[in-house]
Amino acid sequence: MSQHERTGRRDPTYSRWHRAASIERYLDSRAEAESLGMIDFDNIGFIEYENGSRTPLLLAEVAYDNGDHKPATVLTRLGELAKLPVICAQYTTGDVPNPASPDVMDITGFRVRTCWHWDQFRVNREPVAMSPRGYARWLFRLRDESIRDRWHRSVIEDLAARIESLSYRDKGRLTSELRRRRVSL
Repeated sequence: MSQHERTGRRDPTYSRWHRAASIERYLDSRAEAESLGMIDFDNIGFIEYENGSRTPLLLAEVAYDNGDHKPATVLTRLGELAKLPVICAQYTTGDVPNPASPDVMDITGFRVRTCWHWDQFRVNREPVAMSPRGYARWLFRLRDESIRDRWHRSVIEDLAARIESLSYRDKGRLTSELRRRRVSL
């Protein structure tokens, strides 16, 4: 992270683009846009959260795409520790104002890479080009997958804790029953 301000200003483009009033044009409904709850995080990214519970689901470093590689090292480490997916999204702008915030130019494209995910097969070290609509839909799908994956992991962890608390004899009975039903652990 730079210790000195380089540009003399904070670019509001992405901050305005990811608000429901702007992003809804790329989704199927206003409700979908509002379900992509995001907050600015130190002016470099956002935390996407599940609207009902405010459970963080995704960490992202977002910046204007000047062609440089953004390492997102600290945010990636934070994601590992929190077991949250981490992405780096770099955007380009055009010469047409954002209809929801006409004082900034609209985003025309993204380069997105996944820096960390608990499922390492989902990590994409090379950036993938996306349209604004493609990025908005991808965020929506990722949010739904994260909610589902967190639920599945919590069920598995709860089941493992319950099995661990069983007596030796009860573990033997459970193992026999699972073998009888041809269930492998």
